[in-house]
Amino acid sequence: MALVAALASGSHLLAQEPYVLAKQLRKSTFTPSGSFTRLQASESGIDFRNELKPEHIKNYLLLGAGLTVGDYDGNGLPDMFLCGQDNPNKLYRQVSPWKFEDVTKAAGIGHHGGWSSGAAFVDVDNDGDLDLFVCNKGNHNELYRNQGNGTFRGGYVQQPNPQMAAPTMAAFSDYDRDGDLDL
Repeated sequence: MALVAALASGSHLLAQEPYVLAKQLRKSTFTPSGSFTRLQASESGIDFRNELKPEHIKNYLLLGAGLTVGDYDGNGLPDMFLCGQDNPNKLYRQVSPWKFEDVTKAAGIGHHGGWSSGAAFVDVDNDGDLDLFVCNKGNHNELYRNQGNGTFRGGYVQQPNPQMAAPTMAAFSDYDRDGDLDL
């Protein structure tokens, strides 16, 4: 994909100054009580369990599954993308404080059989919307570009010999201060 080539070549395809863009979330109506409260799936809408098969025990000892949090839909509430190792990844949209809905299929996020270890919400195309990058062990990584309407488009990021890939997590920044995102 162009992203990999742009990252590798140092192209200015991804971002221009300013180097870091931030958008403040809308003020929350949530009042903290000072302690944690366990929410059931029926209360929060998050019904996700990372499944771990015994035949992958070595992989589990070396790394686990990750998640990323970001307001991909621009409603002022942080959304969550959870990585599954022996089960599909899930995208949960926060519709009100601590209430989420599973929008994985509706948002266009596929399950390609990857063993996901980490993910990052990042604006790779500098259009103001958070895109999604997913790290997959033993398979191609994935990049989903936010279409600005609650859906994503994308898929695999081509890489040589994906069977040998073993990423844990991705972080994006303009490391060399040349105006584009580095991975």
